[in-house]
Amino acid sequence: MSDKEINYRKYGERITPEEARAFSEGNEQLYKLLMLCIDKNIVTLGCCAGHYFETYQDLIEHRLKTTNLSVEKIKEIYPSKKNGTPYISFTIDDNDANLLNYLVENKLVNTPDITLTISRYVAPDLYRHNVAFHLQGMKLLDDKEAFAARQNKFFSDISEAIKGYYKQQKTYDSIKMNLDKLLSFSKRISIEYVNNEISLIRTLREEHIVPAEFEKEEKGGFDIYQNTENVKINDVYSDLEKNLQDRGVEQQNS
Repeated sequence: MSDKEINYRKYGERITPEEARAFSEGNEQLYKLLMLCIDKNIVTLGCCAGHYFETYQDLIEHRLKTTNLSVEKIKEIYPSKKNGTPYISFTIDDNDANLLNYLVENKLVNTPDITLTISRYVAPDLYRHNVAFHLQGMKLLDDKEAFAARQNKFFSDISEAIKGYYKQQKTYDSIKMNLDKLLSFSKRISIEYVNNEISLIRTLREEHIVPAEFEKEEKGGFDIYQNTENVKINDVYSDLEKNLQDRGVEQQNS
């Protein structure tokens, strides 16, 4: 398979070793992680190795190669030098639920500089239900060696979490995945976790998902709720469960 035959917009399908090499963008740790996913029959949704830019011009040239944006639009979106954030995303519905329960609760992926997002996007022409891990604090990092070290550890830690400790015969529970199921009626929702606690909930305004004690911001057709009071996830779950029961909202497994 040549590079021209690679579908770089392939989402939520099982990938080939050739595609893993292309999608890893030269990062050996990401490549090993993608190959591990192939070996374990784990379906990824998307990923980015992350990119360190020495200069603003380097950023522009990279975006010209990887997007359909004009130079003017790139400068509008990225008005200053910003590095690309490393991330990897897994589809939920085509993966083993027990594995996902284990993975999202693992201490290796619940560190202060990792944002874990569980989200659902349902539209007539698109369906995405996924778990994503983004490595934060990298955009304005000005040390190339430090960037590479944390970038590589990020991917190797996820690999270690998958291959090192997961036991298929053991049943794993996850309050995060249970919360996703509780809100399975929602068509567009994302819940972000930092350091094993909820950071924010983003949902369509019309769905009226209102977590108690969260600070609300309206943006477009969405309500964004920030967990400024550090409400614990179990309390958020209990509050939303009661709220939905009071409203008579039917809950179903996703």
